Amino acid sequence: MIMKRYIINSIILFILIMLSSCESEVDMGSIPIEPRLVINASMGAGNDTCRIYLTESRPIFRTEQNAYWGKDPYTYITGADVVLNINNKPEKLIYSAKDSAYLFLKPLSVNDGIGISVTYKDKQLSASAVVPENPQIISVDTIAIYKTVSGYKGKYLRYNVKIKDRSQSDNFYRIKVDGAYHYQSKDWLEFEYWRYITRFKSDDVILNNGNPENTDNDDLSIVTFPPNYYGIFTNTMFKGTEYTLSFYIEYPDFLYENEYDKGYLNITLQMISPELYKYYSSVQRYRYLDEYEMTEPVKIFTNINNGLGIFGAYSEVPVMRMLK
Repeated sequence: MIMKRYIINSIILFILIMLSSCESEVDMGSIPIEPRLVINASMGAGNDTCRIYLTESRPIFRTEQNAYWGKDPYTYITGADVVLNINNKPEKLIYSAKDSAYLFLKPLSVNDGIGISVTYKDKQLSASAVVPENPQIISVDTIAIYKTVSGYKGKYLRYNVKIKDRSQSDNFYRIKVDGAYHYQSKDWLEFEYWRYITRFKSDDVILNNGNPENTDNDDLSIVTFPPNYYGIFTNTMFKGTEYTLSFYIEYPDFLYENEYDKGYLNITLQMISPELYKYYSSVQRYRYLDEYEMTEPVKIFTNINNGLGIFGAYSEVPVMRMLK
């Protein structure tokens, strides 16, 4: 018996040695990938300024020092001919070095048809979208609650937002959370810092990609659900009717605790164009699957003809605003 175990262990050791000796480095060398032009713009109704970013795509593999895995700086295109069409009325845009973008300095209206055309050297890009109507909020109720999320009990502010969908057509929404509070140090041993709030949590399957509860590690053993990073959802289950959205965020302690000398919280409800919804959905899948080593690649949605990126539009209404 001892001899048999010795032979088995010797075979395993031999296999391990052989496998380790087979390792070798493969020099991939330089992978020539011609950059493509990228347009990124989310045009908001009623905004005084809309920014259109024009850059070159960045390859993953680079041989230059400090330029790896797509981490090298963006290359902004400053000398392009950029024309924005609003209801078929063209307007040429000027590049702003301060904003690193081409600026449109007039407010858009709902139902505006917008299009963009870009000419740079021998390349021509184009895209179009329609500014959606404003979402309709009937009521907003809030209540402070204590809730256990991902194993930790904390204080949250729960929102019940009753909305009315405008039609039987497909509509696309987004809840946007933008908040932060500043910790004021009391002596030289402490550091000042900002803490940001950008996501909500929910038990509502409409807001939660089908999850029974929006936590970062939900698994029903059948299928895993990515968190709703961007707060997007559709009207599939309540077309043309009323619905109460229920979600919660970290309690805004900056309003009541003196250790936070300033802060803000802005929550808005957006109606977004189909292009923006498809883009956020694809990026959301990419972010979720990027945490795993072996996954199928995710193709990021683009509506840019002859290029990459996203050109979309939205309208929004406030849900709640707080400021200290």
